[in-house]
Amino acid sequence: MSFCLATQQVDLADAFSRFGDETMGMVDVLYHMDREPTFAAAIKGRQATKEQATMWDMAVLLSATAAAMHYDAPRYRDTYSKIMYEVETYWDERGPEAGYCVLPKLKEPDRYYDDNAWVALAQIEGFEWGHRASDLARARKTLAFVLSGKDRKSGGIFWHEQDRKSMNVCATANTGLVAAKLFNGAGKAEDLATAKALDAWCDGMRDGDDIYWDSRGVDGKVDRTKWSYNTALPIRLKLELFKVTKDDKYKGDALKIAVAAQKKWVKVGGVLDDEVAFAHHLVDAFLDCDRLDRTGPWRDLAVRAALALRDKCRSEYGMYGLRWGSPEVRENEGHRLLFQASAARTFYSVAGALKENP
Repeated sequence: MSFCLATQQVDLADAFSRFGDETMGMVDVLYHMDREPTFAAAIKGRQATKEQATMWDMAVLLSATAAAMHYDAPRYRDTYSKIMYEVETYWDERGPEAGYCVLPKLKEPDRYYDDNAWVALAQIEGFEWGHRASDLARARKTLAFVLSGKDRKSGGIFWHEQDRKSMNVCATANTGLVAAKLFNGAGKAEDLATAKALDAWCDGMRDGDDIYWDSRGVDGKVDRTKWSYNTALPIRLKLELFKVTKDDKYKGDALKIAVAAQKKWVKVGGVLDDEVAFAHHLVDAFLDCDRLDRTGPWRDLAVRAALALRDKCRSEYGMYGLRWGSPEVRENEGHRLLFQASAARTFYSVAGALKENP
């Protein structure tokens, strides 16, 4: 496919934006309902489920529309606003800190700190790319909830508010990235201190091969599973810290980790050997690497991965599957909205990066 596309980078950016539009159009037709719940969680047997999309699904969908604004803010600002409106229905004011629940209107709060960090990150991007000042204030409020989940003893961020059994890299690294981006936007010293501390905690979860483990229990036991997003987010955090501190150690460390991530997850044809919901963060990490290291392979890795996603992960009906290299899904799960949102995020991220630096 790459040989069929125009050789100009701006044309390639346009092609990826159209891939994103196709995916979002499918989401609007198949997953978006004129009833409650508004977004279905999945398509099973060619029918939308009655279950509502979770906060994770919606957070990634919001991040996809934020990335679309990076490509063309005026064109996609209304779409971002509509998804943000839907996301707000998950907000729960009950304390000790208000935050986004896994589903709206629950009798009792059920909130994940990583879900909220994903939303905060998309809100920061809404500020960066859509120039929406309201998103900066909203991200600050969301971050307050996530930081209420910080373990006072270890410094990591718990995964779940009501069941504080583990501190997870997926919650801690993206919270650090949000804090670093907030510092970049507002210059508050406490944000930078938070980002540095969370980066240091994540480095304690780093294996000798520079790939990060998943989580640490309150009993000290480490879950040594290696998901791609648990390495992608520390890369992005370190690169953001480099941008705000100009300390070369962060950039050098991030690129070293990116090389390890390439070795572990990038396979023949550009396929990322992981689930779509995790691996799309690796594309963002490679694009961030390219912004600061234009001599590296990072842009090519991201473009090839996105092309492989579209070529190998779509079903005959245009829906994306569980893993990067296959349209297949778990029988009991179906084609989750999460997978479609992850694909859309990938396409718009690549489109925005190519337009930013032709």
